[in-house]
Amino acid sequence: MDIRSYNRAVLVDKKVHDLINRGITKKVIVFVFYSPVSIGESVPIQFPFCGQVRKVTASCRVAGSEGTLIKVQKISRIDFENSEDTWVDVTAFLLAGGSKAYEKDITGIGVINGDYFKVTILQASVDIEDMTIEVIVEI
Repeated sequence: MDIRSYNRAVLVDKKVHDLINRGITKKVIVFVFYSPVSIGESVPIQFPFCGQVRKVTASCRVAGSEGTLIKVQKISRIDFENSEDTWVDVTAFLLAGGSKAYEKDITGIGVINGDYFKVTILQASVDIEDMTIEVIVEI
């Protein structure tokens, strides 16, 4: 490991300890889908800490009349950089028609510094507006 990589690793470790010492033990990855919400994938987001996925939430400004099917996935940094297609499902769920919010507890999904996350909208209600998906990670 060269000195730059070592310094970066020490700095990230120091940031985690500083956050924990301040009482911050959860970080949130936020995906925002503006209207019109349509079928497709989000841009992958890299997460800079190690931890465990604890919860996934969804909310929207205006509930759709039909259900919206959503899948959250993650991939390691190495696989992402090597263009591997090894995305792992974190969860898939249906934001029911008429509902403006959804929440699901997650267990058994570890996160390593540098993992990427993405959200895929598999089915979208035509009238759902401004949806937010949050992945809550305990560090």
